[in-house]
Amino acid sequence: MKKTIQYKDGYKHQGQGDHCYLSRLRPIRSIDESFYSITKEGWVWGYHGYAWDGASGPTKDSLWTKRASYFHDIGCQAIGEGLLDPEDRAEVDQMFYDILLIDLEADNPKPILKRLRKIRAWYWYRGVRLGAKTSKLDPTTYHITITAPDYE
Repeated sequence: MKKTIQYKDGYKHQGQGDHCYLSRLRPIRSIDESFYSITKEGWVWGYHGYAWDGASGPTKDSLWTKRASYFHDIGCQAIGEGLLDPEDRAEVDQMFYDILLIDLEADNPKPILKRLRKIRAWYWYRGVRLGAKTSKLDPTTYHITITAPDYE
């Protein structure tokens, strides 16, 4: 009998503890998955163990961008799994930008760094908006489960 493992590829980070953000998302019905939920009132929750891939595109993860990418990935995952309407992508991207603007001051940066972060946040937001036009968050391929044989 061959032994196998199953896993999902493409993640860089794994959340510790539960985290929430009040967004402007308003799904028709609440979404309640094992590692995240989105309520009809707009609360986006990531639960202990939620895994996400962080920053995408020609940018790098920074401590002040982790929370924005965390909640953005929850929204994109819900769209990719067919649980949130693809029309909500603009609001998911806006949530990303809003959190970036909130968190850019988290470590009380010097004024020049704060200005640079605001510029970076705007460009990053424009990038996710442009990416949304070409992105295919297909429920049949979004972080599919992979089976790997055990090579004995």
